[in-house]
Amino acid sequence: MDDPLMEEKFKLLFAQQINKSDKQMQLLKDTMQALAIEVQSQRNQINDLRNQLASRPAVSQASSQQSQHDDTQKVLPTGDKPAKHPRQGDFKPGDVDIQKMFYFGHK
Repeated sequence: MDDPLMEEKFKLLFAQQINKSDKQMQLLKDTMQALAIEVQSQRNQINDLRNQLASRPAVSQASSQQSQHDDTQKVLPTGDKPAKHPRQGDFKPGDVDIQKMFYFGHK
């Protein structure tokens, strides 16, 4: 490695790699900082919503829970059931012999 051109070439390559890694590190730092700001913003929104829910009177919460409860109590209409299909499994345990479904013996 007595060749001065080779040493200059290696120095340039190292400098390029260092610059590239510095740019990548800076990009990672900027991304992490942006994510930290976004997380803090989301936490603030959650705290604001919790404060709004806590400041509501209990009567409105009870009425909203009652309206939600009424929605779940609706009776669904029952329509005509489609014709039974043989592949849908309208079988009873006695209808099918398990030994006919699975063969456990030698080939």
